[in-house]
Amino acid sequence: MSSAKLQQISRDIEVARCKGNWQAIPELARRYKKYNPDGTVTEQTILAEASLSQLVASQSVADYSHDSPTHISLDERLDPNAIKSVQNQLRAVLQLPDDQNHPQKEFANIVMARSYFECGEYEKTLEIVEKLSFNREDVSEGYGFVLFLQARTVKAISLEILGNIDAALQSYEGIVNLLNEGIHVPRERVLADWAENALYRGSLLALREG
Repeated sequence: MSSAKLQQISRDIEVARCKGNWQAIPELARRYKKYNPDGTVTEQTILAEASLSQLVASQSVADYSHDSPTHISLDERLDPNAIKSVQNQLRAVLQLPDDQNHPQKEFANIVMARSYFECGEYEKTLEIVEKLSFNREDVSEGYGFVLFLQARTVKAISLEILGNIDAALQSYEGIVNLLNEGIHVPRERVLADWAENALYRGSLLALREG
């Protein structure tokens, strides 16, 4: 019975993350840990991700109506002090014993990279993303695919903002290929948001560079 409940809770967590229903995560995380006492990595990662996503949602959204190839807007960045608790939570996750948690700890690293990205620390973002390592099956479907797309997107935007334009363009092109490969992945809200961001910025940057 517990195994069946755990499988259902895991599916519910997957759906909530794909839809960006972050308000549902704390209760789902509590139930997940109840039926899987060894699931600390996943529990703490999804809690940290939910907190970060809600902080990002509270920020001002840029006015994109005047964008052009020579001016691409970016949403307001977070105060680094506002995400210290999230980063400390993720550091604790990453210090836990590996056991069978390698893919989940790499997912935690993506959330960590995003936390630096959202507060404008782009070099640190790239430092983390460049060290990521996945088996293809871990990121070929479901929310694993969404997180992989997220990592590729924060990398491309960070390269762009730091002025490494050739590498940024290559990264944006890689995202287009990734989205084509993941054509059967459900297009829920979070995936759509990251895909839209990457395709929008990549297209304008390509126009600018000719």
